Amino acid sequence: MSEKPLKIFNASAGSGKTYTLVQEYLRIILHSDNPLKFRSILAMTFTNKAANEMKERILDGLIELSKPTAEKSEKELEFLISTSKNLGLSPKIIEERSFKILNRILHNYSSFSVMTIDKFTHKVIRTFAKDLNISIDFDVELDMEKLRKSVTDMLFDKIGRDKDLTALMLRYANTNLSEDKSWNFSSQLLEFSKQLFKEDAYKSIELLRKLSAQDFINVHEDLIKENKIIRTKIEKNATEAFELIKSRGLTADDFHGKSRSIFGLFKRLQDGAIDKPASDTHIQNVADEKWAQATSVNAGIVEEIAPILKQYFDQIQAVYENDYPTYLLNREILKNLNNLSLLNNLLNLVEEVKADENVLLISDFYRKIAAIITEEPVPFIYERLGVRYAHFLLDEFQDTSQMQWINTIPLLHNSLASENTNLIVGDGKQAIYRWRNGEVEQFTSLPEKILNPDHIASLSEAEPLFRALGEKYTLKKNYRSASEIVTFNNAFFTKGKELLSDHLKVIYADLIQEST
Repeated sequence: MSEKPLKIFNASAGSGKTYTLVQEYLRIILHSDNPLKFRSILAMTFTNKAANEMKERILDGLIELSKPTAEKSEKELEFLISTSKNLGLSPKIIEERSFKILNRILHNYSSFSVMTIDKFTHKVIRTFAKDLNISIDFDVELDMEKLRKSVTDMLFDKIGRDKDLTALMLRYANTNLSEDKSWNFSSQLLEFSKQLFKEDAYKSIELLRKLSAQDFINVHEDLIKENKIIRTKIEKNATEAFELIKSRGLTADDFHGKSRSIFGLFKRLQDGAIDKPASDTHIQNVADEKWAQATSVNAGIVEEIAPILKQYFDQIQAVYENDYPTYLLNREILKNLNNLSLLNNLLNLVEEVKADENVLLISDFYRKIAAIITEEPVPFIYERLGVRYAHFLLDEFQDTSQMQWINTIPLLHNSLASENTNLIVGDGKQAIYRWRNGEVEQFTSLPEKILNPDHIASLSEAEPLFRALGEKYTLKKNYRSASEIVTFNNAFFTKGKELLSDHLKVIYADLIQEST
């Protein structure tokens, strides 16, 4: 085993991930002659179930190791011998220390820090509530679905009492009807409200917070006006071209390509169907000066007006090249503008509910800590915690969000600066929490790189130390599944990996397992 203090384990299902974590925890506490060493270790995972399992495994391990040798079963003796070999300590020392540590944990259970990352963050916020300018007696709202439903209902209750909001809701309903959707958009709005609580939408939400109802009305009017100007440019040129054609008594049969000719293009555009611009055939025919149908008795008239038609065609093409992308963008913005405006109203209602009921969301915790970490090189909120905890064991790391990782890095950085042992365990193939802001790339990039899209100073400072003191391992053996399942999984992921883009293939690196 490497002496590097930061160990990163890529652990597929059934590879002994929890066993590895428990062994590392036992190694740290048993290598010390201080029975209170467990107080300096913080083990964090993603769910309560995983945290409870880790606690049980640690306590069960200490119970087995602390039994007198004469009372141990054959399995417990094997565990003692393997632990003795792994730690380089005599069985007797391990028994004695395990007994003392177990006794101290049971008498100081609140200091036995194995918890979810949410619980730890809550603990930090609760401890430093005054420093963070929040109420000391706040409650935590964990039911996001309930909160979203509550504020959506409150929004609909304001219809008829809030003039601007009522106008907005009517506009939303009318837009839905024009698109053959239900006028009742409550379910749409409830679904869209999820954006309020997404980490990657936070910066956009903060910008949204600054806008008023009138701002949205102004933007709506400006976009409509700009698109009308673009549409008019196309329709005007097409109408004038088509009027010229009709004034000479020409029909589609007089043009090269007949109904699919330039005649059909001008007719379609003058009627407002600007979403169907000139085809490649139209463009090629104009370039080749193929205007008239050779068999038409009016071919001479077509050739006569061809230079003027080409001017109209070129002017229309210029609009498509220069202005039409803006037209399409504006149209997409208009589709979501009502959503954004209502989202802004929902945002204000969420803040009202939080203030009235004195509650904070878990997402608020991470943002408040991240804001301080972003601004301060050595965040004051970790001064006491950073000294207290010397070792950090992080489980299910593939599901950690960017803000969770940002908030954890100063702790690991402080620990690694003292060359204390730290452990990170994860499996990119089990990253199932993208919908809860999980970022698997944060795990797969370690220890060489710390993802830092916002160029946060504390992360940039930590990266060289992570690279120098970190080493990644892969747990190869599968202790859970039959050999047929292991063989199938190896073949499936090997083949599936080739279908992915290069930046995703790294998630499935070192995926081959050995059956036991």
